[in-house]
Amino acid sequence: MQARDAAVTLLAAAALLGTFHCWRVPGVFYSTDSAVNLFVLDPPTIAMPRTALERDLFPLQGTSARPPPHNFLYADARGRPRSTYPVTFPWLCWPFFRLFGFSGLYVLPALGAGLAALAAAGLAGSAPRRGAFVSLCATPLAFYGLLFWGHSLGAAMVLGALALWSAGRPRAAGLLAGASALVRSELLLAGPALLVSAAGCWPVPPERRAALGRLAAGVAAGACLVACVNLATTGTLAGTHLTRNLPVTFAGSAGSPGFMNNWTERVLHVLWAYVGQNQRMAWPVNVALVAPLGALFAAGLLLPARSPAMGALAGLACAAGAALAAFCVLVPGQYATGMLAVSPVLALAGVGFREAREKGDAPAVLAGRFAFLTCLCAALMAPPGGWQWGPRYLLPEVVLLAMLAMHAGKTYPRTLRLLLAASVLCQAGAVRDLGAHRQALGEVASLAREAPAIATDVWFLPYQIWPSLAADRTLFVRGPGALGDVCATLSGRGLSRAVLIAGGREAREVLAKYAPAARAAGWELAPLATYRLPTDDVLQALTLVSTRKSR
Repeated sequence: MQARDAAVTLLAAAALLGTFHCWRVPGVFYSTDSAVNLFVLDPPTIAMPRTALERDLFPLQGTSARPPPHNFLYADARGRPRSTYPVTFPWLCWPFFRLFGFSGLYVLPALGAGLAALAAAGLAGSAPRRGAFVSLCATPLAFYGLLFWGHSLGAAMVLGALALWSAGRPRAAGLLAGASALVRSELLLAGPALLVSAAGCWPVPPERRAALGRLAAGVAAGACLVACVNLATTGTLAGTHLTRNLPVTFAGSAGSPGFMNNWTERVLHVLWAYVGQNQRMAWPVNVALVAPLGALFAAGLLLPARSPAMGALAGLACAAGAALAAFCVLVPGQYATGMLAVSPVLALAGVGFREAREKGDAPAVLAGRFAFLTCLCAALMAPPGGWQWGPRYLLPEVVLLAMLAMHAGKTYPRTLRLLLAASVLCQAGAVRDLGAHRQALGEVASLAREAPAIATDVWFLPYQIWPSLAADRTLFVRGPGALGDVCATLSGRGLSRAVLIAGGREAREVLAKYAPAARAAGWELAPLATYRLPTDDVLQALTLVSTRKSR
């Protein structure tokens, strides 16, 4: 790729992400994971609110009656809270945080998205600018470049490794792939997967053995670096993200079964989550729309490109892609984890892989092998990934499959254009939802900053508005039975007014739940405001006022 194409790619990425960032609301986060990264970044200056019983608002393992669905924090041997996530990503963000405040948290994710687009442009062969456009605008890459999360940087490292291997730099490629787990734990197998994909077959041809040896040396060096950082920061070689959560994934915890209890059912569930799931759709509709796209992908690997069956499937896929795009645009708050549900253009990746293999396009074939292998590994080992846009654990693979789909342009140019347009519309809808989510949380955060005190029973809310909370005026309510303790704590602090933020579809539902406990404690509740998040969560804000006369 020429220097001019690289410069155009980076400038376009900077302009696109910079425009999106103008909609950013300071002090709120899209995900709970972002707040935990902030805790790693600068724990002394980030207040940890306490409950009335002096327990952490962000529940440590075993301290909460209703713990969050993931062990975000844990207590070390000295009782101090620690994050389960890799520390490298927030550490890399630290200089930008010091220079620009909370705005600086988004510099590295945006840079990661730009570098990932640059690597995709390098893998696109003779059409680097088109490759950069597709990676940024037709996949969730730009979406994750707008979040304080390590996914875009991890994608940049993996895609960069493939680009370096294709450019004849195996040692650097191996080092980058092996070290990618520094920012995202699910990339631990990226180095071995690249090694297997680059080998292609067994026995390895003699002319490829020297390059593979250098690649293996780079992967080993990167893996040693990851192990050393994990050992220094967590005391374990694999890191606490894996050592604390894999047992829950495989065996479950007290009172909840593990993902691995039924191997076949789990693999099928995760594959569906990664491939086609959109939980905002009715299940039959979701299957009906994704099935033509999946059929076109599978048929592209097996059938001749210009067969009548392929033509019919292409037409059905275009109709399904248009319907998915319309749904994403018209229905706010998408919860779509499947790659075909968020990027319908990936349906042509099977055709593109076959075309690339027949033409002998080595970088494209390598990308296809790597994407298929790592997707299979993720289905066998990783959980679905929670609330997200697209399969965030497979962000590099989604970009690679989009690059493969571009190879189908000569065979199905009209289908490619239509599915590409549908994918771009899907990403636009997701970015719109992100802005609406931040805006709604910004209103809640403003209320939290202005209120004398805040009490909430919504476990994820403190994470998502963490910078707006103060430790001495934030309490966590574990249901109506704990409201009396909260009111007593407020009275003990000389406060006669607070705001309760509770989850509930209607204010009267929350009033019926909490009003008896409030009256028994000498307080009254009254509706204040309703906040509807695009994620379909509804938060009810109620004023909590003491009815006891001060002495």
